[in-house]
Amino acid sequence: MSGAAVPYTLGMVLMELGQTARLVSGDESSLGRTISRADMWFAGDPVPDVPGALIVCPHLDLFDATGIQPLMAGPGSRMLAIRVTDDPALLQRFPQLHDHVVVGLSPGVNLADVVAVVARATRPSEEQISRRLSVLQRSLSRALADASPMTALLLLLKRTCNATVALVELDGQVAHATGPLPLGLLHDHLNRAAGPSVVLDVDGWHGVAHLVEDNLNDDKPFGWLVAAARRSPFPDPFVRAAVEVAATLVETAHRIAVAERTQERAVRASVLEQLLALQVERDDPELFGRVAGLGIRFDDELRVLIVKPVGVARVDGRRSSIADLGVALAQIFRSASVGEFLAVRDDHIAVLVQCSPATARRLLVADDASHELQVGAGRRVITVGDVVDSYNDAHLAVRALQRYPGRSGFVAFEDFDFATRLFSTVGLDRMVAWAREFFMPLEGRHALIAAIQSYFARGQNVKAAANDLFVHHNSLRYRLAKVEELLGISFSDPAAIASTYLALTALDLVNDKTPSPRTAAAHRVGAAHDVDSIDAATAPRRQNSAELGVAFGPER
Repeated sequence: MSGAAVPYTLGMVLMELGQTARLVSGDESSLGRTISRADMWFAGDPVPDVPGALIVCPHLDLFDATGIQPLMAGPGSRMLAIRVTDDPALLQRFPQLHDHVVVGLSPGVNLADVVAVVARATRPSEEQISRRLSVLQRSLSRALADASPMTALLLLLKRTCNATVALVELDGQVAHATGPLPLGLLHDHLNRAAGPSVVLDVDGWHGVAHLVEDNLNDDKPFGWLVAAARRSPFPDPFVRAAVEVAATLVETAHRIAVAERTQERAVRASVLEQLLALQVERDDPELFGRVAGLGIRFDDELRVLIVKPVGVARVDGRRSSIADLGVALAQIFRSASVGEFLAVRDDHIAVLVQCSPATARRLLVADDASHELQVGAGRRVITVGDVVDSYNDAHLAVRALQRYPGRSGFVAFEDFDFATRLFSTVGLDRMVAWAREFFMPLEGRHALIAAIQSYFARGQNVKAAANDLFVHHNSLRYRLAKVEELLGISFSDPAAIASTYLALTALDLVNDKTPSPRTAAAHRVGAAHDVDSIDAATAPRRQNSAELGVAFGPER
C-alpha cells in the first residue's frame, strides 16, 4: 500500500485530534475533502490559495467582520480551523463562515500541533502510512470505553471513512447503522461472498464489508461490518484497513458486552437466591440496599415468576435446556427495559421481575414462548420478606397447571380462587398434610375415593357423577353415605363440604397419586353392596378449568 494511494482527508484530521476538534460548519460530505497541507494564517498575511489547504487561524475569534474578510474573498469553499467556545453567537458574528468548512478547536489546543499533525500525515512514505493506521487503531480502541461502545465505534468509523457504516447480521437484520443503505441488495451480494472481506459495487453504492465472528459461539460468523458511500473511487486501501481494524474491535466489544451481561446476571441471581433463602429474618436492610443498588424498586410493581418449559424430563441433559431458557428470558425482559433478577434452578427459572403480571404475560406471548411454558406469578412484593411468599405463590400457580400433562399457560396470584389463596397463606405443604390426615379412613378404598372425586368434580350432581363412573345413581349415593360414615361428616353440612373440597384440591395441586382412582380398566363397577370389596376402576374424568383450583378470567 503506497502513500500516494491513500489521500489524507478532513475526517482523518478529526479522528487524530479526537475530542479536541469538531465540525462546526459544513455537512458530512466535507469529511471526505482531501487535506494536502496545513498553513497558519494571521491578519495581514496573504491568504493561502493551495487546493486542499487547511487554514489554521489562531486569533479568529478576536476579529471583527472586517478583519475576517480576506478569508471570505475568492472563489470556492475554504477549510478553516479556529478556536471556538460553547458560545453559539460565534458563527452569528461571522455569517460568512457558513459558506466554508470550519473545524472548531477546543480553547486549550496548541494550534501549532494541528499544523504538525497534518504535516506528518501528508508525507508520502510507508512510515507515515503505518503511523496513520496505528493512530486509527488507537482512536477506534478508545471507543470501547464509551457507554455505548458499538455505537461510538461505528460513528467514529463513519467519520474516518466519510461513509455510511452498518453492522448487518447474517440474516440481513441491522444490528447498528449510522444511516440508510440498500440492505436488500447488499445482503444478496454478501451472501455470495467467498471470503471474509468483499468489495461492494451495488446500484451506485461502493464500499467494503468484513466478516465479524462471534468469539463466544465457536468463532461462527455473526454478521458483516459494512462501510459504503455513493462516490467513486471508494474504498481506498486506508478505508479497507480501517474496516478490518474496526471489525476486530466489534468482536472485542461483543465479547465484553456478553461478559458484562454474564457477570451481572450472576450477581443478580446471587441476590435473588439470598432473597428466596429468607426464612426467619424477613427484614434485612443490607439485602434491601443491595437490591435497590441493582435497580429494583419495592415501591413499584414487583413480583416473582416461576417459569417451566412444558414436558422437560428430569434427565442429565435437562439443566442445559433450562439454562438456555434463562438466557432467552433475560433477553426478553432486557429488550423491554424491564428490570429483573433471574436464577436458574434444577427444573425451573425463578425471576423477580419489575412489572405487572399483565406485562409479563404480554412479553411472553409476544415472544411466542407462552405456548411452550408454564408460568406462575406470585403476589406483589412490597418488602424483602415478601419475595419468599411471592415465590411460593408462583409455585402454587404452576402446580395448578401441571396437573394436566402438556398444558401450558399463565396463572397469576390474582387468578386464585378463595381456596387457592387460602393454600398460599397457610402453606401448601401444611394443607397437604392435613388433607392426607383427613382422608386416612379411606386409604385403600379406591371405589369410595372415585365416588367423592367425581361427586365434587361434577358440582355435587349425583347423576352426572354416576355417569362418569358407569354406575347407577343409587350406587353412588350408597358410596357417598359410606364416605360420610368413615369420615364422620355429613354432606348436608356446609363445613363438611368445604373441608372435603379443600382436602381434594390440596392433594390434586401436588398431583398426589395416593387417593387417585385412575387405574387402567375397561369393566363397569359392580353393585352397591360390593363397594367395599371392589377396586373401582373408572374412566378418566373430564378435565375442566374449575378443577384447577384457580379462577380464570374470560380471556382464557
